[in-house]
Amino acid sequence: AISYQYLGRTQIALGNLEDALAFYQQFNQLAQELHHDFPDHVDFKEGLAISYQYLGNTQSALGNLEDALDFYQHLNQLEQELHYDFPDNVDFKNGLAISYQCLGETQSTLGNLEDALDFYQQLNQLEQELHYDFPGNVDFKEGLAISYFKLGACYQQHDQLILAKDYFQRAAALWQALATVFPSYVEFSRNLAEVKEILAEL
Repeated sequence: AISYQYLGRTQIALGNLEDALAFYQQFNQLAQELHHDFPDHVDFKEGLAISYQYLGNTQSALGNLEDALDFYQHLNQLEQELHYDFPDNVDFKNGLAISYQCLGETQSTLGNLEDALDFYQQLNQLEQELHYDFPGNVDFKEGLAISYFKLGACYQQHDQLILAKDYFQRAAALWQALATVFPSYVEFSRNLAEVKEILAEL
């Protein structure tokens, strides 16, 4: 299963999405069998969740959004169960947050803005908790910034511009802090510039 996972990731890096999908399907098949045979084995359950995430990401990249949504729903269900059973496990909590982001982005692209907003709100709640518990963790701080940006974009699409502006400003403050501490990390500066441009137009 792990070997198929690595093959899929390598094909993704090479830009061969169809080949990657085939390997991820084999990864998922074995992960399903492992989880079925050993339902109490946490690593196998997490592995199955990861396989659904990879399938969802690949289908999304291929433009198959309905298929991606289905895989992300499986991912979310497993991550909910893992987080419920192990509420103190930070990786499972972060995995659940990622699943909400995947669902929100897919629903937004499909034009289902109410569903997207609901998922982004749940993403934001988890990111706030992660950042509060681990304020020095850069990934969680960035995750919170992303969740604010997603909410801002969603409210902007709903023409709720006051709320949109508030969330964009929160995202900008976090990316400003990250860009100041990590000036060589281009993505933080690029995200900051993007959200400032949006704010200037609101």
